[in-house]
Parts: sequence; C-alpha cells; structure tokens
Amino acid sequence: MPTKILFTVLNWGLGHASRSIPIIKHLITAKIELIIASDGDALLLLQKEFPNQTFETLPAYNIKYSKNAKDFDKTIFLQLSRLGKIIQEENLVCKKLIAKHNITHIISDNRYGCYQKNIPSAIICHQLTLQHKNFLSKKIMNEVHFKLLNKFDEIWVPDYKENNLAGEISKTKNKKLLQKIKHIGALSRLKNEHLEKKYDFAIILSGPEPQRTILENTLYQQTISLNKKTAFVRGVSSKENHLESTKKVKIFSLLESTQLNKILNQTEIVICRAGYSSIMDLVILNKKAIIIPTPGQTEQEYLARHLKSKNIFLSIKQEKIYLKQDLPTLQKLVATKEKNRETSFKNTIETFCL
Repeated sequence: MPTKILFTVLNWGLGHASRSIPIIKHLITAKIELIIASDGDALLLLQKEFPNQTFETLPAYNIKYSKNAKDFDKTIFLQLSRLGKIIQEENLVCKKLIAKHNITHIISDNRYGCYQKNIPSAIICHQLTLQHKNFLSKKIMNEVHFKLLNKFDEIWVPDYKENNLAGEISKTKNKKLLQKIKHIGALSRLKNEHLEKKYDFAIILSGPEPQRTILENTLYQQTISLNKKTAFVRGVSSKENHLESTKKVKIFSLLESTQLNKILNQTEIVICRAGYSSIMDLVILNKKAIIIPTPGQTEQEYLARHLKSKNIFLSIKQEKIYLKQDLPTLQKLVATKEKNRETSFKNTIETFCL
C-alpha cells in the first residue's frame, strides 16, 4: 500500500503553518501523497501555498489571550477544559479522515489529538519542557504535556541537539520521550537572498487576539511618527483593515512565502513577536531584529531572555516599546552571528515513511 500522509497543523498564530511549509514541500517533491488539515488563518495560508493539494478542516482550538500579563495564566486556565474536549474531538475527526482517505501515516504539527493506534504518527514540537514561574505549576503542566507527547511514535524537534536555539525549552530528561526524539534542525519557509534594501523596518505580526491587535496599534502609531520606510505585515486574512498605508509605511495582510521572503530580504531591521517560528526565520535570514514577547506567555518571555543573553537579538517588553527612544540602540544592532546549520528533516521523513 503506497504511503499516504495526513499532515495536521495547529492554528495558533501562523508559526506552525509557516514552519510546516518546507516539510510539506519536500513531501510533494518526493511524490508522497498527502492530505493537509488545519483551520482558520493557518489553513488559509497553507491553501495559498499549496493550491493543488487536498485540504480538510479540523476543530478550532480558539485560544484567547488576556489583555494584560497578570491575567494570562487565569485566562489560559479557564480554557483548559474546553481545550481538552477539542483535542478529543479532533482525535475523532482524525479517525474519520484516516478512513476517508486511506491514510497510512500521520504528521502533526502540535495538534495533540491527531494520532491513532496502529498508524505511525509523528508530532513536530519544539516545546519539550514547558516554562512557568511557579515550580508546582510547571511540574503539573509538564506531566500532562509528557502524556500528550507520548501518544506519538516519534517526536520531531525543530532545533539542534547541540548549541540549540530554544535553550531549556527544547530539552527534556523524560526517559520515554528521549527514546522518541529526533532533532530535525531549524525550519523556515524563507531563504537568504542578497537584495537591495527597500525598507528600514519590517514589522511582522501574528498570534492570538487580543494581543496581536494591541501590539499592532502600538507599533503602527509609533511607526507613523518615526517616518521610516516600513513594511507592516499584519498577518491576518480579514479584509477589514483600519490601518492606512502612507508614503513611508506600506500595509500588508496575509502574505505568501515568496512575498514575505522578498520583503524581509529587502529590510534592514525586523520587529516581531518572540515566537519560535519567527526566531527560526530570523536565524535562517541572518537578520537584525527586535523580538517582543507576548505579555504573560512564559515560553516567549524565556526565549526572549535566552536569545538576548546570547547577543543574538534585542528583546524589549511590549509595554516598554518606544521606537524613537530605542532608535540609537536599533542602529547599533548587528545581524545575528548564528550560522545556518543544515536541517535533517529529509532523512527523518524518509525513514518515517518506510
């Protein structure tokens, strides 16, 4: 029976969809048949990238963030029960899709319910150890997380085993998980090109609401007053847009890889969230960057601190962003010294599909 893969992608900002693109491209090049499943903007992005592929819709997680950092944990906690039910629901949907399309393998980018017994399954996940300020909360969260990850046959970590990007996040001491882990290197849909600089800044937004919009409003007002050539990428599919382009600031919504790649290679400095997929893109492109962690999101706060301590990127808290005041520091930024290292996902895929 020929290999047929169900490739499922989490819709939590655009990071999971964007980092899945190079793997999907390789599968298509290798002439492996696949069904792509997701929801929301992640699904729309993948449909734009791969218009000739077959798509299915999965239940939406619809996680909402709080408006301020102090309520972040409470807001997420109140959604956990609903999230558990959605994971159970997507597991049932996954089972139906397996029967409908005669699926032989499953690759899931962070969708915990997309596995089935007797079907080889791999999960793409860089978070092997969840971060939290409270020791007890961290312990409980990771015990639950280990159980979810352990349902998969393989765990593909988009990071390097040595001198990794994500620090403690992509490491674990759990013996069961260690047996399943395969490091596949940094993933990015983008590539480094030597293009003439067109923009002083590129602002790249994504992530759950309302924090995406809060940061958007803050940066838009500051960018207008800064009067620098800026590409402002909103990262949403909605046609409703309250932002207006000016002579200096050009507004974009949801961009395909080729469009985004061109803009970023034409840009001097990037401003974006401290999401891990964005960080991988920045490293691949060797960009100067300011990363802004989502308030209260411990993973992004940890990544921002970790990468700032390694002098790879400048990190600024959302409430302390003031571009005019930060301009002297921005101009002193140097491109990341992190050298591109070859990814190994192609060998991992070939072995998985045997």
